[in-house]
Amino acid sequence: CSFLCLRCSQATCRASALLVGNLLLTFVSSGFDMIALLFAPVELLGPLAGSTLILNIFVAPFVVQEKVYPVDILATAISVPGMIVTSIFGPHSTPAVDTALITANFSRGATMVYEVMTAVALVACVFLIRTMFGRPEMYARAAWLLKLRPFLWPFFAATLGGQQLLITKLTIELLDTTFAEGVNQFASPITYAVIVAAVALSLTQLWAINQALASADALLVVPVYQSLLIAMATLSSAVFFDQFAAFAWWETGAFAVGVILVVSGVLLLTQRPVNAMTAPAARPKRQRARERGATGGSATSPWVIVWLAVGTVVATLLTIIVVVAATSGGDEATA
Repeated sequence: CSFLCLRCSQATCRASALLVGNLLLTFVSSGFDMIALLFAPVELLGPLAGSTLILNIFVAPFVVQEKVYPVDILATAISVPGMIVTSIFGPHSTPAVDTALITANFSRGATMVYEVMTAVALVACVFLIRTMFGRPEMYARAAWLLKLRPFLWPFFAATLGGQQLLITKLTIELLDTTFAEGVNQFASPITYAVIVAAVALSLTQLWAINQALASADALLVVPVYQSLLIAMATLSSAVFFDQFAAFAWWETGAFAVGVILVVSGVLLLTQRPVNAMTAPAARPKRQRARERGATGGSATSPWVIVWLAVGTVVATLLTIIVVVAATSGGDEATA
């Protein structure tokens, strides 16, 4: 990008940077996601996805001159300790996956109930989307329900995303079992069904995310979608693999608290001072200009960034101290 900036106009540089960035996000980022799914459980990776939005708080002031608001600092102070707690108390390995395990786990009562509930939630969400966006007059006597419209598409996309991450994890594990361990899984039709489901869910989720971004402002959609995706992915994998059955109650409780902290911190980002309840195209041009002026002004003072970093480090150290103390207490009680 720097080389292009020296040889072409500013517009061309921006277009080239956008193209390179999209290619990196599409291929490089997705590739690393696949590698991460191979080496770690979804329950562990899900909460760490919130780090993307938190890192944006540090980077955006220097790259695009965005402001840092107090709510950003609060979101960081809540989310980072939550990520640490989930990393410590979450499962750190995945059982060996083959077609027999997939059949057995999908046949479990808890998994079947969860999948049925997920399907019902998706169908209900589709009904609400079609009526609230297509025929809002149906809600004349309950107009307050229309306030849910900006959250419907993010919920739909995140619910699909939770399923997509689980099925993608199973696909990668089946491939690893086949090629790395030498146990052929392609002799069973279940392998092909899982691969087709992974591709179908990925494409459908991508379409749903685009619909969500078209239905409301990205500053609302992205944090809501990300927080719901963390919750749905963690829950889907936890139900399917049932690894928390072997955990002590306080370990499961600590992990749940960590997930709640991450989700709460990400959701706080919806409170940034921007009118995000309607899509950008639905707002007047002058209003959008005022919003850009309110949020994209001069660069944030470096001292704000310093305090943000210091606060994050302090919160992290305090969290580690509390976790170590709780772990020591749990080990003594077990002994």
